[in-house]
Amino acid sequence: MKYIVHSLLAILVTVATTYTPATNAQSATRVAKVRGDVEIRDVKGQSRGAAKVGAALKAGDSLHTTGNGTAAIKTSGGDVVVVSKDSAVRLKDDRNAFEQLIGKVLYFFRSSKQTDRRVELQTAILGIRGTEFLVDTSADSSAVALKEGALEVDSKQGGFNVYRRNEADEFEAFKREAREALEKERAEFERYKSQIREEFVAFQKSLRLESHQSLTLGDGKATVGGIDPRTEDSMRELAKFSEELR
Repeated sequence: MKYIVHSLLAILVTVATTYTPATNAQSATRVAKVRGDVEIRDVKGQSRGAAKVGAALKAGDSLHTTGNGTAAIKTSGGDVVVVSKDSAVRLKDDRNAFEQLIGKVLYFFRSSKQTDRRVELQTAILGIRGTEFLVDTSADSSAVALKEGALEVDSKQGGFNVYRRNEADEFEAFKREAREALEKERAEFERYKSQIREEFVAFQKSLRLESHQSLTLGDGKATVGGIDPRTEDSMRELAKFSEELR
């Protein structure tokens, strides 16, 4: 009898020390694709080395690309995040929330009933249901281009002065930029851009961005307009990089 008890205890100890809950593997957000120089950094900003396909990201980890490096992250729920060159994004929790640090990142979020999925920017939080959008972040501003779905944009700083850009003027500005780049008349174009008409709408704590709209955030100002052709090109390029993951 004593032998049987000891044998059962040995089996239980072996199971307890080797069993890994399936939910741990299933809940991991992982690096799904890498091209060029891509690095993982921990919550303190220390390098964990070059990113490899299959590497798990923990809450607080960030993915950084340099040079022409590009990478894609995939969550257990099937959401895909594509990090462009010279860009960085941080995983805020195990799978649902990201913080964009710098550069261009394309997000593909599947339709879901989860209410805690979000992307944090310097001055705003993007609440997500199911959508595809690009965020371009610099040191002092962020631009969001929404292809499909809808985004709830909540200010971190009390509210936005919301403006709507005249889309016809925006397109004319793009065409003028192309002409003047060829003619090397950049200074004149910059003066022209400053005259683009914007209509003040309201001071708002939050706003809703719809499909095929863009949003520029900076200096307490939120400007809503259309998506320019250069941004559409960036979205297509990053979408192509990750198309087999979706």
